[in-house]
Amino acid sequence: MDSRPESTDLPDFTGETHLDEKIFSVLLSKGKVEQQPELDADAPVSRLYEQKWHEKYEYPYYYDAGTYFPWGFGLIPAALFDKNRKDIELGEPREVSDDHHLRSLEEVRLYSVIAGRDEVIGTVEDMVVDDETWTVRYIIIDTGTWLEKRPILLAPAWCQMIDWTSKSIRFDVPTDKVKAAPVFTMDTAIERSYEQALHDFYGKPAYWSVPGA
Repeated sequence: MDSRPESTDLPDFTGETHLDEKIFSVLLSKGKVEQQPELDADAPVSRLYEQKWHEKYEYPYYYDAGTYFPWGFGLIPAALFDKNRKDIELGEPREVSDDHHLRSLEEVRLYSVIAGRDEVIGTVEDMVVDDETWTVRYIIIDTGTWLEKRPILLAPAWCQMIDWTSKSIRFDVPTDKVKAAPVFTMDTAIERSYEQALHDFYGKPAYWSVPGA
């Protein structure tokens, strides 16, 4: 899945991805990686940790004072991918609440998925990541007995709310639409034609038509 504009590149520390060998390389020395701030793999990633990480690698904040791009679960920091930008500085981090954290896939896996009028339609099974930009494009929903375990795709951009206490995610889609959504199979590559059909079906704007997405 390649959604990057032709004029953009991956961040400097991102190497090649070899899907067949299941290898993801980074352009950092082993010593540099070993020196990064300590991270508790079982805990959410706090904004304070992110600031320390950005300062360590001298990499621009994606949440600076002027713009905010929720990289990963939505748009990507497009300016950081621009070949022609030679003047990017670390900048100043945007002020955010102390309770802002990043969560891993393992944290949200099996969260309840709610749509329509508070109807639980399944649970989070997995996520689909763009292997060019490392942006989460879709969440795979296991519909269980509600839809005879047929997997469906919903985009993070359609999410209304994540409730960390109740471990649930609410989407802005009606349940009757979900039941009739284009068929998705786990072992089939997602082509742009399918993405277009999916967005048209739900009446949602396509992310590839949004600059920098």
